[in-house]
Amino acid sequence: MSEFNFKKQYLIQQLQYAATFLRLTKEQENVLFFLCNYIDTSNDILRDLTNAAKITEISALALKIKHSYEFISSSKIQYLNISDKYKKQTQEMLYDLLNFLNTVDIKKLQSILEPGLEIEENTITDSTFVSSKDNIENTTNNVIENIKENPVYKKFEKKIVENIRYYDNLLTELYQNSVDLNELSESVHRAKDLEDEIRKFGFEVILDVHHIFTVTLDLVFKSTLPVTNDIIESMRACLIVIASIIKNKDIDLSFYLSRVENLKKLLNSFHKL
Repeated sequence: MSEFNFKKQYLIQQLQYAATFLRLTKEQENVLFFLCNYIDTSNDILRDLTNAAKITEISALALKIKHSYEFISSSKIQYLNISDKYKKQTQEMLYDLLNFLNTVDIKKLQSILEPGLEIEENTITDSTFVSSKDNIENTTNNVIENIKENPVYKKFEKKIVENIRYYDNLLTELYQNSVDLNELSESVHRAKDLEDEIRKFGFEVILDVHHIFTVTLDLVFKSTLPVTNDIIESMRACLIVIASIIKNKDIDLSFYLSRVENLKKLLNSFHKL
């Protein structure tokens, strides 16, 4: 494999791996395949990504892909850390990939990336997409296994999981009104301390979701937000998203990401984010 093709496959595999956290419709699978094929057949990927980043519907995702391309193209790349970087970049794509797939259909994407060309309705088939997924499966699994063997990451993962269990129990007690103010205050400080540690690792998606959880918990502690079932379950959705990403669970996160996004909008109404 040439160096240029290796860089393209790095980007394609990131998109495919991010998609494993979402339950895609057939239309969304076709959109994702079209985007991956566009990357694979590009003669000047940096130019094409730069141009795509100027278009509203794809700009956020194109910027994330461009950053990954710049990383893998750097002469200063540290190959010992490439697995960690791969997973972190993939996590950072999740929100943007979900929003992209929810707003752009295949004809719209074709008109954005290849204006003036017509796309055949049946050019992208289920078997084509499955074949594409199969081709990258082994490489992706190897990358994840390398990440899991990193002792620093394993320690970080263990701490995150322990805190998720703690907060999951806390949410149940909170809804049952069986948490005193001192314990709630301590839980807010604990969440803020953990947020600082996540920030040091640079996991942007986990950091964003955890920040939403922390701010919500703080507003509940201050009695600014009521303890309703919707608030509790939205906070629990934050924990599920974090746990799924950190443990590489193959589940559909679309519903939980939507709940997190709605919670974020609620917090923004308090001007807290």
